[in-house]
Amino acid sequence: MKPPCEIAVKKVLPVIRSLLVQDLTQRHDMSQTEIADKLGISQPAVSQYLRSARGANSLEGKLKRKNLYEKILELSDEIGNEEVERPRITKKCCEICKSMIDRPSPD
Repeated sequence: MKPPCEIAVKKVLPVIRSLLVQDLTQRHDMSQTEIADKLGISQPAVSQYLRSARGANSLEGKLKRKNLYEKILELSDEIGNEEVERPRITKKCCEICKSMIDRPSPD
């Protein structure tokens, strides 16, 4: 049996990052380099998230059903408005992951 955090790191976190990267690019007009610096990931990883080579799967729909998509957009706004530093970004991503694992999905 895999612990929930191991599943989150492999499945949930890439989806969260993918949604953040897409939103930061589209709504906040940030460059791939800026996004990589803010999220603490590489520019090639940002490029892969934008091409849906990473983080693209059915969990995106579950995030939306669990009302966690709004939390991702709020975090994106904070990042885009330069209101948050990397440790806080990491903490918020962890909170979203935990909520994804803990909350039953309203169907």
